[in-house]
Amino acid sequence: MKCFKLFFTFIIPFGMVNYVPMQFLLGQAHSVSIAYVFAPLSGVLFLLPSFLIWQFGVSKYKSTGS
Repeated sequence: MKCFKLFFTFIIPFGMVNYVPMQFLLGQAHSVSIAYVFAPLSGVLFLLPSFLIWQFGVSKYKSTGS
């Protein structure tokens, strides 16, 4: 179970974040895709619902008091 958590918490996100910059540094980036242009926008659009869901969860949280 620990390997599973490690893989999905660190390995996959690290690979996703470093893929495009490493293509550029290695000279393999051929052109700017429309997906690269809208990546920041999609990040913001994902962040907004995530933040709202987080706020909803925090508002419904009740501590055990211990």
